[in-house]
Amino acid sequence: MFRLFTACIAVCTLAAGSALGDPVRWSWSNRDGQGASQNDSAGAVRNVRTSFDSSTNTLNFRVVFTGKSTDGFTLVINDGPGRDVDAGRSAMIYVDGSRNRTRGVRMSAYAYNGKNRLGFRDANAKERGKQSPDRIHGALDTDWINRATLRRAGKNRDRRVFRFSVNLSDVLGHDPLEGDAETWLGAGFSQDAIGMFMETYDGLRTRYRRNGALRRWSARDTGWFETDQDSIYDDDDDRLIGVPMPTGAAMGLLGLSALVLSRRRTRVTR
Repeated sequence: MFRLFTACIAVCTLAAGSALGDPVRWSWSNRDGQGASQNDSAGAVRNVRTSFDSSTNTLNFRVVFTGKSTDGFTLVINDGPGRDVDAGRSAMIYVDGSRNRTRGVRMSAYAYNGKNRLGFRDANAKERGKQSPDRIHGALDTDWINRATLRRAGKNRDRRVFRFSVNLSDVLGHDPLEGDAETWLGAGFSQDAIGMFMETYDGLRTRYRRNGALRRWSARDTGWFETDQDSIYDDDDDRLIGVPMPTGAAMGLLGLSALVLSRRRTRVTR
C-alpha cells in the first residue's frame, strides 16, 4: 500500500519543508481515475484534496461525494500502508454528518483495529474476544478540531462536500493499547508516500455515550475509496507536492536525515 520508496535526499526535502512550515499536499479526481479505486454504493467520490503540515501537525481534508446522500465516512490516512496495517498501528478518524442540520459534523478518533469501522467496540479485531476500545478523541473532544463542515453544492445541490481541519498532536503522540508505541503511525502522510482508506456511508445511524464515546455506527449502504497498492505519487505527476529544499539546507540536514530515514523505515515496514 503505497510502500515507502525513498532516499536520503527525499528525507532531507521533507525535513526542510517541515522546518519551513510548508505542508505536503495530495489530490485525486475521478476525471482521470488513476491511483485509487472505489465502490460507490454509498456515494461516489468525485475528488479529494488533503494536506499535512508536520510542523503544526495540522491535517486538512476535503472530499466531494455524488450519487447518494453520503452522510459520513471513516478515514485511515498514513505515509505508506494505508489500512494494510496490524491493529494498534494507525488511527481511524470517524466523520459523522448524519445529524448535520441540528448538531453539525461530529468527529472521533480511535486506534484502527485492522477491521474497518469496528474499532470503537474492539481494539483488536484479529484477536479472539473483545479488547477494550482504544479511544483517542471522543465526540465531546473538540479542542483538536479547527473546522468540520458538511454542505450541499452543485447545480442541483447533489454534491455533498465534507471539509475538516484537525490538529493531530494527540493522535501522533498516542500510546496504543494494542501494538507498540515505537511502530505507531497515527495519521498524516509524508512527501514520500500516502496510504488512504475511506469507508463511506449512506443512511448513517450513530449513537454516543454521555462521555462522547461511540455506541453505534451503522448504515443502510456502505462503500469505500482506497489508494492503489504498490504505487507512489511524486512531483513528476503533480499528485504529491513537495517543497524544493535549498542546497545549503540539504547539506545541513544530511546527517539528521539518516536518522530520520532509519526511523521512518522502521515505522512503515511490517
